[in-house]
Amino acid sequence: APISRAFVGAIERFVREQGVPLLTFAKGQRKDDVAKEHLTRFTRAGHEEGVLFVGKAQEKAPVIRTVKRRTADGRPYPWLVPATAMVNQYYVYAVDRDFGPFFLKFSSYFPYTARLCLNGHAYLKRQLTAEGIGYQALDNGLLSCEDPARAQAICAGLSAERIDALLRKWL
Repeated sequence: APISRAFVGAIERFVREQGVPLLTFAKGQRKDDVAKEHLTRFTRAGHEEGVLFVGKAQEKAPVIRTVKRRTADGRPYPWLVPATAMVNQYYVYAVDRDFGPFFLKFSSYFPYTARLCLNGHAYLKRQLTAEGIGYQALDNGLLSCEDPARAQAICAGLSAERIDALLRKWL
């Protein structure tokens, strides 16, 4: 509990200090739709990169629980067991200059899992734009591109190291 409270407190401090909205997602609400609205406002305001908002949702998640067991002579001892529970998940929605929109998802309960979610097509579009290569975008891909070979090379260059660098930059 002390670790969970400290983690949630750090998120709430970040939100306050940075002036970032903290939203609570409603059950069934599409997080991507909320993110799209915030991204539109963010880019219209002329921002290239930054945190759009932090969202909180209660979701079922794998957790580790402590149960009390007893030795043969009756002495109690703690034992860790896998379980599931409804816990608060925190989504940090952001946009990166090189990668485009992404989010980091953090669980507020032990074992405090985290997940980075990004879109390779958004990365490709950002890179093509930076290089001045024309393309016709689809929602999640390209319809056409002035330099398909370069587009393929950019895609092939999206490595674990680049993704790791993104994660470390935003953590």
